[in-house]
Amino acid sequence: MSKKNSKLTDEFIRSLAILLIAVIVFSESYRILAIIALVLTLVVPTAYHSIRDVLETKRLQKSGMPQIDQMNGFQFEYYLQALFFGLGYKPSVTKRSYDFGADLILDGKNRIVIQAKCYGEKNKVGIDAVQQIYAAKTYYKAQEAWVLTNRSFSPSAIKLAECCNVKLLDRMELQHFILKIHPDGAIANSQVVHHPLTPAPLTSSKTCEKCGYAMQRRIGKRGEFLGAPLIQSVDILSRF
Repeated sequence: MSKKNSKLTDEFIRSLAILLIAVIVFSESYRILAIIALVLTLVVPTAYHSIRDVLETKRLQKSGMPQIDQMNGFQFEYYLQALFFGLGYKPSVTKRSYDFGADLILDGKNRIVIQAKCYGEKNKVGIDAVQQIYAAKTYYKAQEAWVLTNRSFSPSAIKLAECCNVKLLDRMELQHFILKIHPDGAIANSQVVHHPLTPAPLTSSKTCEKCGYAMQRRIGKRGEFLGAPLIQSVDILSRF
């Protein structure tokens, strides 16, 4: 049983106990009022939580969060690059190795370094992410340091971030960024980015002069082309 359901069950049992005491102790004139008050005490919070959950689910669906939750870390970084480009920044993804703690760099009024963490449902971003982005802030001569995730943060990460002036952006903040661009939740059409994944189907018998591998169909900014099987286009499901 989830914590939320367990809490509701405890409230229900506690309300029933109080109701039973009211029926026994109070006179008949006050008994009806006691019953009404206790029923409202139980029903109103339950209804509030249910409505809030429904609204939250709809907001998540509009913001494209279900698709984001399916991304791997590398896809998430490129998604954020497109997202912040739409928000008016000049974003760039750092190299996969020797990134010195930053996954993205935003250039604008201030230089911002970001560590991006795309985790599963039960995972929280830990203190390591805060330590790394704090170091990256100095290395890249940035004015701000952010850790951005599709989930939440551990207590130790929150505590250290407060001391180091590192900004933590969780699932709700990410959703807020997305809805700035798509207030109606219209995430359609797709933007193509490139990633090291499984090579695309072979469409040519030609081989690359440099690596000797068979040429494969790839998709770039200007359309399809034949290239070495090093990267494959991946649909990130975003429109900016």
